[in-house]
Amino acid sequence: MTRKQVLATGAMGAVLVGLWLGRGHQLERAMNGTQTVGTLTVIGHKNLTVSFSAAGRLRQDVLSRPYTPLYAGEQYVLSYDPADPTATVVRFWQPVYDRRRYTRTAPIHLHRPWAPWGTAHVVFEYTAAGRTFERVQGLPPGRDWKDAPVASVYYQTADPRIAYIVF
Repeated sequence: MTRKQVLATGAMGAVLVGLWLGRGHQLERAMNGTQTVGTLTVIGHKNLTVSFSAAGRLRQDVLSRPYTPLYAGEQYVLSYDPADPTATVVRFWQPVYDRRRYTRTAPIHLHRPWAPWGTAHVVFEYTAAGRTFERVQGLPPGRDWKDAPVASVYYQTADPRIAYIVF
């Protein structure tokens, strides 16, 4: 490689590292920012759209991961950076739901899924309406499902596919 190619490669690497570090700071600002409720509006095979209100405007954020066990209409706490409402964190470990519309049951089985993205999740199975269901739910940062006390599952009485585990 010529000196020019080495310098160009080094500059490109520095830009990529800068973008990666910038994204980390952006997520940190969002995590510590303003909280609101995000509603899952569009769920595809590889994308998920979350709608929320920030600074008096309806906004949407598209997340790109497989989100197949989620359903339109579910709500989660969403944090965003007030200086940049495009920087968001959906707190999948903090569902928002009315417990009066849910039935409590015990989980049949808990385990941790294989998660290539490195975040903590728990897979839980439960029985409702004579059927067995399985769901995945995020865990708060630094929390491991094995450290949790006995859990309860709350499933939506009208649609038992939707459920949340509470530790």
